[in-house]
Amino acid sequence: MTPLPHPSRGRVSRARLGIGFALALLGTAALVAVLRATADHHGLPTQTMLLMTLVVAVALVGGLLPAVAAALLAGLVITWFFVPPYGTLAVADPENVSAIVVFLITGVAVASVVDRAARSTHQAEVARREADALADLSRKLLEAGGSEAQLLAQARTTLRMASVAVVHTEADGKVVVEQTDGTPLTQLRATDRLVSVAPGVDLVLRGRAVTPADQPLLTAYAAHVAVLRERDRAAAEARRSAELVEANRTRTALLAAVSHDLRSPIAAVKAAVTSLRSSEIEWSADDEAELLAAIEDGADRLEALVANLLDLSRLQMGAVNPLVSEVDLAAAVGWALAPLPDADRVTIRLDPDLPPVMADPGLLDRVLANVLENALHYSPEGAEVAVESRPAAGCVALRVVDHGPGVPFPQRESLFTPFQRLGDVPAGSGLGLGLAAARGLAETMNATLSAGDTPGGGLTMTVTLPTAAGSSEEERR
Repeated sequence: MTPLPHPSRGRVSRARLGIGFALALLGTAALVAVLRATADHHGLPTQTMLLMTLVVAVALVGGLLPAVAAALLAGLVITWFFVPPYGTLAVADPENVSAIVVFLITGVAVASVVDRAARSTHQAEVARREADALADLSRKLLEAGGSEAQLLAQARTTLRMASVAVVHTEADGKVVVEQTDGTPLTQLRATDRLVSVAPGVDLVLRGRAVTPADQPLLTAYAAHVAVLRERDRAAAEARRSAELVEANRTRTALLAAVSHDLRSPIAAVKAAVTSLRSSEIEWSADDEAELLAAIEDGADRLEALVANLLDLSRLQMGAVNPLVSEVDLAAAVGWALAPLPDADRVTIRLDPDLPPVMADPGLLDRVLANVLENALHYSPEGAEVAVESRPAAGCVALRVVDHGPGVPFPQRESLFTPFQRLGDVPAGSGLGLGLAAARGLAETMNATLSAGDTPGGGLTMTVTLPTAAGSSEEERR
């Protein structure tokens, strides 16, 4: 944004004024010297026209005052050097007197016209730049990225202020809430200009004196600051409303899921325990073992569901603080597989020369356990699940490959959304929290979890973990 012209430049600047007076004096002296040296080649009409040309030039450069001075000086020069009797200010011929008077009137008139044109040009320039500033303000309001800081910076540049700030009036005085990079505004001064934005909120301008011509722009900037603040307030309200809606949706989904999915293992455990405690039935050893297995299975399911719920709750509250250290990936996979049923279906194909990865051992165990459990659950009975490694620059990609039904590309991100179970999954088979918790826990350790296709059909989950060398390089950058 181009700064507005200085309000004192209604005609010309001081520098141009000085140049104009110098040109009037030195230019007249130089022209007289040339005309006297070539007196045999021209007469009074040529001399007066050349001196009038000099007056016009002075008016263009310095404005009215230097041009009037040049005209008066030219009249004296004509009378002294070019009108008989020479060397005096007396004029013998009345016709020459008229010519000199007309010359002076014409010179002053030309100077006035040029000065008025300069003033009109200045006013037009101010109006144009004000219009540009207002148009730019309106455009910025329509832009999503417009901010109060950008608006204040524009105001400071356009109005040529040392500093522009927004202050709030509070019980202990005025507090600066937003300010440009100019002169720090730590305390208000009597010379500061305050423009009201809203009750208790003012736009403060420090620098040059504010003129009436600046008032339209000041009003526009104050109005735009008010609009930006109202827009930010509305956006904050919308975010809070969206968060409340999402929280309500999550609570509703959780209640619905808990009512269906937690009730089943609880009912199974209760039924098995009640049966075992019944004195009316004599159970065989095989029956007792089956009932105990049902109790154990139900307890395991409850433990996994509650663990995932707690993980998601901690993630949403920002209460997960990973303790990252070097971890042997092969050992981590073994720990995650140990408590899982059907762990014998998992084939481990890890590079024996894998470098240690940087992770929280406990969180990594939860991530791998959830991913492996998901792969085993959705793979056909007896189908192999493979765990493979793909070293890369500064990281290791651990791939869990299954040959289940797979997931279409548009739905893959839904895998990591809480309470989402894709496909024909019966109630009681999980809350759909495992992969959501796994991704959240992975991201807290600076790792990633993504889904892709398995060649020939199925889903491949990839956990990418930084190595010690990769983490050091990232810290250096």
